[in-house]
Amino acid sequence: MPEPIVELIAQNVATTLATVTTANGYQYNLAVERPHRRDQLPRLRDQLVIPYMGDPLVQDGPLSKTQYQQPFFILFFAAVASGSQVETKVNRITADIIKALMVDRTRGGYAIDTMAGEWAEFDDVPAGMDGRVVQIDVQYRVQQNNPYNQG
Repeated sequence: MPEPIVELIAQNVATTLATVTTANGYQYNLAVERPHRRDQLPRLRDQLVIPYMGDPLVQDGPLSKTQYQQPFFILFFAAVASGSQVETKVNRITADIIKALMVDRTRGGYAIDTMAGEWAEFDDVPAGMDGRVVQIDVQYRVQQNNPYNQG
């Protein structure tokens, strides 16, 4: 059975983030898990990345098309070794995430564009860890009467 375009984009975001490894020229090896439930995080660990979808914004599009701006909130966690610079590690992981997601801004041909957005630290993490959420926005278009078909 086919998937809606938004799901294909979400799969592409997760797959792209999974390519962030030192072997591929990035600073860190990230572990990616799409959430199974919105109210329950997976077991937190170092360099864990969780891409969450936000609520889409409907934009004006061409006749018989619906255009969306779909936010993705990329949460990640970083363990901090004693004596190391937490900001350095968090900034490098942020840069790795943005770099990877900007390689193919069309999300495998399903999107019009991908834009890096804001990021923010969050404090509700276990001791010895730090966390940040990075926002990206993906613009895409579908047929007005069929979200399974690109517009």
